[in-house]
Amino acid sequence: MFDRTGVIEYDAKVASDDAMLDAAIEAGADDVVSSESGHEVYAAQDSLREVAKALEAKFGEARRPA
Repeated sequence: MFDRTGVIEYDAKVASDDAMLDAAIEAGADDVVSSESGHEVYAAQDSLREVAKALEAKFGEARRPA
């Protein structure tokens, strides 16, 4: 069975890896993958909106999908 997971993306310059991880965990995210190209925040579909709102309040608008 597959888990329904959403992703929120931010540019790397928005926050340090640790700052993004801390904020995402506090917001209820399941995982964060950070690299030179940016941060990918993963959250369950039922909590994605709340996680996105919390991160937007702290870091601004997320990167738009290509």
